[in-house]
Amino acid sequence: MNGPMDAIGPTSGLFLRSHDLHFRSISRSYIPRRDIDIGHIDSLLFLLEIFPLILFTAYSVLSPFYGVEYPIASWQSSHDHDLITPTSILYQGCKDSTTYPIHITDCYALRLSSDASENLDEGHLDSPRQRIEFLTPKYPAGTTQKLKWRYYLSSQTGTSSSFFHLFQLKDQEVSAPYITLSAVTVSGKSYVKFDDNIRTGQTFPSIPLADFTDRTTVHFLTITYGPNGKMVYVIKDVEDESKEMLRYEASGVMGQDASFVKFGMYRKAYDGMTIGLASLGDVNGL
Repeated sequence: MNGPMDAIGPTSGLFLRSHDLHFRSISRSYIPRRDIDIGHIDSLLFLLEIFPLILFTAYSVLSPFYGVEYPIASWQSSHDHDLITPTSILYQGCKDSTTYPIHITDCYALRLSSDASENLDEGHLDSPRQRIEFLTPKYPAGTTQKLKWRYYLSSQTGTSSSFFHLFQLKDQEVSAPYITLSAVTVSGKSYVKFDDNIRTGQTFPSIPLADFTDRTTVHFLTITYGPNGKMVYVIKDVEDESKEMLRYEASGVMGQDASFVKFGMYRKAYDGMTIGLASLGDVNGL
């Protein structure tokens, strides 16, 4: 490994950076020598040294079994590690291929098991679901944000007749998302499709799943959060950004006073589902 690794906890939002918990800077020259058992000091320093390793090891063992959310700002600032954990569902660096190249420089690989008992969101064990998403900070009403990121969904990833969100607009006070981009099955056919839980009663933009997978897509989002908000979300193929693959525009309610967006993979877990494979990165705009 080339540098300190970020161990990012489950949905509790816990972040443990090994360089933040690094105690090698403690110098014995600052420790009074009189009336102190140096042997005890050595033991204490040793425990402080290995404490981050203990925490990191514990996370490495448990991480494959839980869905996770990663605040984007913290994730973006962490470029000094090669692998999040040896057994995690998130890796830095994406395996490219000649047939379907991944055009993402600062690339993270996402992987969800086809086993419905793995990678589960521990906050919803009564309704099993898998999650690996990146989310923005929470913004007050009236805040305008522009985001751009790249995303790649493998054709090995199937859709769902339940929910399988690739993007969500949410507010911390409301459980259901306001707007989603999802990989869905409709009448036996697979699509990538926008849905809006506020502006219902209309047909929302969609494209066949096969036109979205095995290619790098560029996502452009401009959003003003809050009850009097607006959003423009455009998706393009990295190979030709002069053409739009999908576009959704809306105005009105875009959250309340603590709104945010997140993207990655979030799906209902069920027997017979496919593996979930995606890559994302090159996030700009925070």
